[in-house]
Amino acid sequence: MTGDRSIEFEGVSVAFPAARASAKPRTAVQGVDLSIAKNSFVSIVGPSGCGKSTLLNVVSGLIGPSRGNVRCLGQPVAGVDLRVGYVTQESNLLPWLTVLANVALPLKFAGVANKDEREERARFWLDRVGLGAWADHYPRQLSGGMQRRCAIARSFVYGPEVLLMDEPFGAVDAMTRVILQQELLDLWEREPKTVLFVTHDLGEAIALSDAVVVMTGAPGTVRAVVDVHLKRPRDVAGVVEDAEFADLHKLLRAYLEEDPGWSKKEQCTSLEQK
Repeated sequence: MTGDRSIEFEGVSVAFPAARASAKPRTAVQGVDLSIAKNSFVSIVGPSGCGKSTLLNVVSGLIGPSRGNVRCLGQPVAGVDLRVGYVTQESNLLPWLTVLANVALPLKFAGVANKDEREERARFWLDRVGLGAWADHYPRQLSGGMQRRCAIARSFVYGPEVLLMDEPFGAVDAMTRVILQQELLDLWEREPKTVLFVTHDLGEAIALSDAVVVMTGAPGTVRAVVDVHLKRPRDVAGVVEDAEFADLHKLLRAYLEEDPGWSKKEQCTSLEQK
């Protein structure tokens, strides 16, 4: 791996065992070749079931490829790496812990033995995401958007070099989503790291990213990588007015509409939402 690459997929295929003896194994992704530049923000879009989440799981070390090689931060992926953070579709906050304790927990796993230090760092990141006043509350007392903020703070608190995000804003309303997108970009610009972001929302992918990877239907492979040259820092709510945004949205949509696995119901028309 060259020094300017954080993640590399080389001929990666992932097949899952059949659920029944009479069935065939299911191939989720096949022959994926993809390089992700250091400290870049890259989104992955594609039809449901095309293996977007599978690629994140391979990078995280949760599953291994059936074929091919995956390298992350200069090393073959051989298991879970604390240098890699993961924000899933659910907040996955522990309900019996306070907001502060939830955010501080990764620091304990990362070997930060001093409780005061863990809590100080957790409070810093809660302040960053606007939850400082909620540190002593429990997840059930937070709105959906606040839970997403808490999950993001928990992922940033221990300083991972790579952040995997699997549709992190899919369950919140449109207005909250735009706010969270902007907050994520602001955090990323202050604390650069490599972000690999899965979404169904083409507008979200364009507004956040340096590049958008378009996957084919299952078994998923890379159909195209589209560079996004919108200037940074970005105003997520205002970037939709840029002519390049509209052109990119049209291009991505055209790629996806050519794929028989892409349902029109999946197309999230962010141009209209925003």
